[in-house]
Amino acid sequence: MEWLLDPKAPSIAAEYGRYLDGDFLGKILFKNTAENIFGIPVFGDGNQIPSGSQRHEGRPHHLPGDALIRVHGRPAHVEIKFSHLLIDKHPDYRRGDTWQFAYCRYTSKARRAKLHYDILFAIGLLAPPAGEDEYWGIDSFRRLAGRNNVPICDSDIDLEALPHESRFLSRCGVFCMPFKEIEANTMRPAVRRITKYKYNEYFAWGHDTNGIKRIWDRAVNAIPRQKMQK
Repeated sequence: MEWLLDPKAPSIAAEYGRYLDGDFLGKILFKNTAENIFGIPVFGDGNQIPSGSQRHEGRPHHLPGDALIRVHGRPAHVEIKFSHLLIDKHPDYRRGDTWQFAYCRYTSKARRAKLHYDILFAIGLLAPPAGEDEYWGIDSFRRLAGRNNVPICDSDIDLEALPHESRFLSRCGVFCMPFKEIEANTMRPAVRRITKYKYNEYFAWGHDTNGIKRIWDRAVNAIPRQKMQK
């Protein structure tokens, strides 16, 4: 079996995907979701996801979020957040494994500049941070899924799937939320208690295509009416 640094990796391509920067990986996963589940061409109809300082002709210098998506004639500015699973290593597993999505309302603690986007797309990967020894392996995934009450079976999982492929989403959990509903600057849901999380109505597992469509439509429909005509 080929591998780059980790002999447990299923392929070199999958291992490269493991070490992608979180901001970049989040944008890839949003593009994946938009095109494969929402049916939205990310680089068509005026839609765009700037990558870092990248600028194309006709692209505004700054967007209120990470992506501009036009849905049903409405411009939606989307803020994209990504998190690996933060493992609870306390002996009694008190808090449980969590995802962490920071700066959802303000740019930083120092500036406290309020953000102005429409929809938060926050996606968590059911895998530990890249440096963890047990990142790979179906047994490791079974253990994480089991102790976090994740409703998924082995047949839904393909460890060789790459971030731009729809199969990769089965290892993820997704929040699609209207900005106006976000109260905290940092969201840190405990995965095993996700059904009791205050924002659970805006959450769906990546293998639940209909669930993701439902929370996306709910977020889109919450965009103020005055923006629909723009």
